Amino acid sequence: MPPLERRLLGPARLTAAWFVLWAGFWTSFFVMIGLADPGSIDPGEPEAIARIFLWLGLASGAIFGGVASMTERRRIHVLRCVLWGALAAVAPPAMIGKWNQILVLAPVGAAIGAALAFVGRKASGVAGEGGGGWLAAARFVSNGFTAGAQGADWEQSG
Repeated sequence: MPPLERRLLGPARLTAAWFVLWAGFWTSFFVMIGLADPGSIDPGEPEAIARIFLWLGLASGAIFGGVASMTERRRIHVLRCVLWGALAAVAPPAMIGKWNQILVLAPVGAAIGAALAFVGRKASGVAGEGGGGWLAAARFVSNGFTAGAQGADWEQSG
């Protein structure tokens, strides 16, 4: 694979993994609101919310994917990924001046960043070809962090 494609594949993998977690979190959040208080949802509101969170998730995922794949090549640091996740989640609303959304989105982004870093670290230490779909997904995330690194010389700390 050409070096440019290899460098772009890492951020793309992290963006995809981020978006899956982002969509799952916000879908379950809004389903719970709909179950708890269905009268609070106006007609047409679910489609508008889905559109907004789709673009917000893709933008924040691209930011996280780019930053994390550049900074976490050899060793995946969970705390640093928590910071990158929080910053990636608040960057799109901050760019358009929606400061009130930062308090809600920062913890969600931090949690997603931590989850991806944790999964990436665990998958990088697992040997063998078995493991099924969960291990394949974990390796997908792990390779997103290390796709640009030459030789996959991975260091793990306890």
